[in-house]
Amino acid sequence: TLILFFSDNGANAVEVRAYPETTQEWVDRNSDNRFENMGRRGSRIAQGMGWAIASNTPLRYFKGLISEGGIRSPLIVSGPGVARTGQIESTFTHVMDIAPTLLEVAGASYPSEYAGHEVYPVMGRSMMPYLQGNTVVVRDDEDAISWELLGYRAIRQGPWKATWLPKPLGRGDWELFNLVADVSERDDLATVNPERLRELIGLWEEYSRSVGVVLPEGGMELELEER
Repeated sequence: TLILFFSDNGANAVEVRAYPETTQEWVDRNSDNRFENMGRRGSRIAQGMGWAIASNTPLRYFKGLISEGGIRSPLIVSGPGVARTGQIESTFTHVMDIAPTLLEVAGASYPSEYAGHEVYPVMGRSMMPYLQGNTVVVRDDEDAISWELLGYRAIRQGPWKATWLPKPLGRGDWELFNLVADVSERDDLATVNPERLRELIGLWEEYSRSVGVVLPEGGMELELEER
């Protein structure tokens, strides 16, 4: 049995009262949030934005954003064919690489057609050559991986990552980071290396066209609330 264990992505900054059908009055009426009952039956506890940011240190921000604190997760792989045992690695892989990994382990092929309809090819890459010790990376520096969520945008290629976040979380424009030197995404290199940023934006736009990304009209406004 090949075992893959990975965490959810990022600490949750959303207050319980922000979910559909709930208000602060509803939470107070239906919950026992006394300190001695926290984490027990009847409690509904949220850590809030400040503690979510702290929980993800040194990564930037939290779940729901395309910064490293919102998308980076640890992964543990164990089982037959895994040669890199007892090692902690920092190579980049993506959740969409899991499906082709399992297909390779099972000796199964990905269909090109189902019920008379064309099936889009799988976008991921098998991790098995890396796990077996036959390659030094899952994805090389030419591979570009893009994200989009609620109008927030990001692309990573090798050590470089470009992000677009609205103010006050970002500049309301593209920023550029070198994740090898700056995993916390604190040092914006957009003005230092504008050519690299332009290349990444171009790759993100190619991705956007290929998958049909539709950005929110007028941009996405983010309301920050902390109590």
